[in-house]
Amino acid sequence: MAKEPHTPEGIYIHLPFCRSKCAYCAFLSRPYPEEIKEKYITALVSEMRGQREVCQFETENQAELKVRDAMLSSPVRSVYFGGGTPSELTGRQIKRIVRAVRESFNIEADAEWTIEMNPASESRQWLEEVREAGFNRLSLGVQSLNDRTLQIIGRKHSAADAVRSVEDAKEAGFENISVDLMYGLHGQSIEDIGHFIRTFSAYSEVKHFSCYSLQIEEGTRMQLEVDQGKVSLPDEKTEREMDAEVKKCLQERGFLQYEISNFAKPGFESVHNSSYWKMKGYWAFGAGASFFGNMVRGTHTENIAQYISDPLHSLRDVHALTREEAMGDMMFTGLRRMKGVSDRDFQELFGESLFEKYKDAVDTLKGRGLIERQGDCIFLTPLGQNLANQVFIEFV
Repeated sequence: MAKEPHTPEGIYIHLPFCRSKCAYCAFLSRPYPEEIKEKYITALVSEMRGQREVCQFETENQAELKVRDAMLSSPVRSVYFGGGTPSELTGRQIKRIVRAVRESFNIEADAEWTIEMNPASESRQWLEEVREAGFNRLSLGVQSLNDRTLQIIGRKHSAADAVRSVEDAKEAGFENISVDLMYGLHGQSIEDIGHFIRTFSAYSEVKHFSCYSLQIEEGTRMQLEVDQGKVSLPDEKTEREMDAEVKKCLQERGFLQYEISNFAKPGFESVHNSSYWKMKGYWAFGAGASFFGNMVRGTHTENIAQYISDPLHSLRDVHALTREEAMGDMMFTGLRRMKGVSDRDFQELFGESLFEKYKDAVDTLKGRGLIERQGDCIFLTPLGQNLANQVFIEFV
């Protein structure tokens, strides 16, 4: 490769605790007793503080990822607490993890600190405590403002809970709030989507929307209910109309689409998630969490007991990307962004032009109207966004 990729710029902390499992959820998360939560936090802290003792990981092809002091001391631009439901932990527990992050890494003074919250577990005191701990961005998992829909997908909060959470977060000092919207749900209407966006965009503190269609994951309760005919989902035409409504409503209110599923007021794009789409490195801690650095990917064990017992040796499936895999990943992740992929960036990393490497794929996709070229960049057309998987497979 022409250039060494970036060292990790972000940190992801996985907290697999939930009050209950949502019908659509395939993530590593479920209810746990308080004793397990405390042991898990102790393991997290140990893993982060022990990074300076872990010097290498061996992959299947014997490649090694060197975790050097230079990497550990490089500036971190974002920290993200996800799950699961971080708001199932107390403010005291969150602060304990935050201290370990600050002690173990070089966090930039103006870094983005995001924490996810479920309206069902929210309290004003918790919001005040995590704001005091240094979090300056809140990601609120709402999904819908229709109480019947919320019940069907297994959410434990009401529409009123969600609105109150934004108001409480505002009072607690949060000025950068992201709200999740899910569409393509049973009984959902296009009017529901407009109501959702109007409701939350009325708050100046809501700077970001993540909007995505329901994906039926294998082994979830939602899959079973759809298969049994208990739940029916909108057809493809209706889902595309919902997607169009999302984009229209948000654009009218000053939100710019910067990634397939993400919209933000100018200057409030997610720093952390953008690092994924730009092929930047990121640390990851906790059971099931995946990291990426120096073109090596790896995932921690999903077995909570194993993670708790030996967090420093919990990595599984560590894999050094081949040149071909790295190129494909850059195309796949970069094309999710509205700015697309720059040939200059591609050449800087790999020493050759994407237009030479993927000439046939680019010509075919342009001919189908799925991508466009502007200068040295290629990006998805509106049709390409709707058929994104058909585009991505050309580069994988």
